[in-house]
Amino acid sequence: MLQVALRYLPDYVPFHILLGEIYLKKGKKELAIKQYEQAAVLDPENSEIQRRVKVLRVK
Repeated sequence: MLQVALRYLPDYVPFHILLGEIYLKKGKKELAIKQYEQAAVLDPENSEIQRRVKVLRVK
């Protein structure tokens, strides 16, 4: 459902973050990183998103 919502609102950062969290809970780390990276591009001043990407890349 979030993937459909992203088609209509591709620049809505909370959708990317939420989808990243869902992927992470499902064990899909690379897909989670991709969503967090997209959120970081859209909101470069959000340090929490930057931190999540760094932490996931280290794991």
